[in-house]
Amino acid sequence: MQKTKTTKARRAAHGGAKVHIPTDAELTEEYRYVLTDLRRIGLLALAMLALLIVLAIVLV
Repeated sequence: MQKTKTTKARRAAHGGAKVHIPTDAELTEEYRYVLTDLRRIGLLALAMLALLIVLAIVLV
């Protein structure tokens, strides 16, 4: 059987790269827009549901 990866390739795939784990402050700064977007999506969904209910009552 022939090996698909050499020892050198395996070492390159597993070694050396440092992973940066963001702090809470960095995450807060990076994702501060998410809460406002979720709020906006929720309000839009609520408005569309209300519109559907009104149309169902009016058109029936």
